[in-house]
Amino acid sequence: MTAILKELRLLEAEHARGRITDADLARRKAELMKDIPDAFEVANTDVEPTPASDNNSWDMLALLLIAAALCGSAVLLIVGDIFMAMTFGITVLAALTIKLFLSIED
Repeated sequence: MTAILKELRLLEAEHARGRITDADLARRKAELMKDIPDAFEVANTDVEPTPASDNNSWDMLALLLIAAALCGSAVLLIVGDIFMAMTFGITVLAALTIKLFLSIED
């Protein structure tokens, strides 16, 4: 594309200097422009979003509880302290619950 723009500038510079006539300028511009492929218009398809079901919230909450239990169990196995495991599990549950509520608002 920049090569074509450069050619157009050169043609207009030659025309300004009087080296080519108006007819030659128009003909040579038309030759340059025919080499540029045309852009096709894409048809706009309207897609209606599917309504979210109410079961998604309960499914997500169950998934969050399972994830918090797994995280707490992993910490319990690694560290061996049940209080630290419960703290970590509750923290993960709180973070994931906030994420759930934010996704419900959208």
